[in-house]
Amino acid sequence: MTDAGFPDLSPEEFAQLTTGPNRFAMDWVCDVLQQQVEPAWNALSAEFRFGSAQMWIYSNPAVISDPWAGGLDRDRLVERLLEARPDDDLSMNMRTVQIRTIARSFGDVRFEDLGMGSRPRPLGPDLELVRLVYTPDLTVDTNGYHQLLPGASARSVSVLVTTVDRGWKVAGVNEHLLRPGWPPTHEQVAGPTD
Repeated sequence: MTDAGFPDLSPEEFAQLTTGPNRFAMDWVCDVLQQQVEPAWNALSAEFRFGSAQMWIYSNPAVISDPWAGGLDRDRLVERLLEARPDDDLSMNMRTVQIRTIARSFGDVRFEDLGMGSRPRPLGPDLELVRLVYTPDLTVDTNGYHQLLPGASARSVSVLVTTVDRGWKVAGVNEHLLRPGWPPTHEQVAGPTD
C-alpha cells in the first residue's frame, strides 16, 4: 500500500492515474456522457473532428440543400462546420449529434460504474488505448479495491488517445479510428485482447 492509499503502484502508474491518458480519457468520457458538447468536441483530435463532420454530412445528405448550409458543397461545408463559431446553429447541431452518437456507442454505461485501469496500451508512436473498466464486473478484495483477476473478463469503454503538444486528444473510440473520406471509414486498430 502506498502512502497515498493506493495499492502498490509505481510512481509512473500513479502519474498515469492522476495526469496521464487514463485521467484524460476518464474526464472526456464524463463530458460525453453528460452531454457537455463543447469540451467533449474540443478534446477530439483534428482528424477525428474532420471525419465526424464528414460522417454527419454523409449520414444527412439533405443538409447540403439546407438554407443554413449556404449553398456550399460538402467539402466546404465540412470546413465551415469545423470553424469554432458558437453562433453557427448548423455547426452546433452537428457537434451535438456527433457527441450524442459517441455516447450511444458506449451502451447503457453509467459514468459512476467506470474505473481506470492501471496503464494504457501503446499501439503506435503517438497512439494509446485506454480501457475504462465496468467496475461491477470486477472482483473487490478485502481492502475494497477492484481487481480484474487472471482469466476473468470485464466490459469496458475503449478510448484511443494521441499525444499533441504537451497533452492528449481523443483519436477514436471503441478500438476504431475514424478516417476522413467520402464516405469516412472506421479503421479497427485494436482488439479485445489489446
